[in-house]
Amino acid sequence: MVIDRFEGAYAVCESQAGTLYDVPREALPASAREGDVVVAMANGRLVVDAEATCERSKRIRALHDRLFDARESRG
Repeated sequence: MVIDRFEGAYAVCESQAGTLYDVPREALPASAREGDVVVAMANGRLVVDAEATCERSKRIRALHDRLFDARESRG
């Protein structure tokens, strides 16, 4: 799941299916940020998947760049 945003004592997280969940902030690592991919370990602990977060960021950046390149070429 991905951390969409923080609201007070909760993180609003989105599953791959698009379902939103409120997760208590204290259940997440202190370093967790919006946009991080979070996975549950076998012991139930939530951790940030740094590799998946990096890949997600790269995909989003590429989409952003394509969108703005398309706008500029039409301009």
